[in-house]
Amino acid sequence: MSLCENLPPGVITRLFREVQSLRDEPVHGVELLNDSGQDVLTELHAVITGPEDTPYEAGSFRVKLVLSGEYPYQPPRGYFLTKIFHPNVSEQGDICVNTLKRDWQSSYGIRHVLTVIRCLLIDPNPESALNEEAGRLLLEDYAAFAARARIWTEVHASPRTGGGGAAATREDMAPKSWPASERKTPGTTPGSKHHSSPSGFGLGNQGAMSASMREKRRSLKRL
Repeated sequence: MSLCENLPPGVITRLFREVQSLRDEPVHGVELLNDSGQDVLTELHAVITGPEDTPYEAGSFRVKLVLSGEYPYQPPRGYFLTKIFHPNVSEQGDICVNTLKRDWQSSYGIRHVLTVIRCLLIDPNPESALNEEAGRLLLEDYAAFAARARIWTEVHASPRTGGGGAAATREDMAPKSWPASERKTPGTTPGSKHHSSPSGFGLGNQGAMSASMREKRRSLKRL
């Protein structure tokens, strides 16, 4: 049975058109993935590059959009699959943004949703925080918030730790409360390079992790 069998023909047509548009003209800082076996019509995966001059700079954050047969009249549900310290992202990865809730309009599309999610990395909204600690720090002590968000980015979203990439594992990145369906079999990291992280440090050689990265992990546990 086709994974798209229960979607109305109009929804299938629209989603095919939107996906093709994103492949032809990608959103800045966003790579739409085409994983083997992934149903591109009901579950879309993308990697968002952390914007410059933010605590998320140079990170690669994998996100998932889940669509139903009610699309576009109902918004997709959005999740970060890469761990991130952000007021509007819960520990389970749920994304809280008005565009995906009360401000949704049927004229919006996947391009708009991905753009808004990336903008959240530039301009978080502590007033609608899912991560209360991140929201509190953002309001009361931005330096402390930025320091912790930067550490999480280096530990979980850098190429050295397999963060974000198409073949990245979520076994280590995901909290134990995440469902097993959110985790994939480990693979190899893509060959892309980020200016703040040396290339060639992927999942296959995590055992050779440098002393500096081990220290960052210890620092993260103390936060």
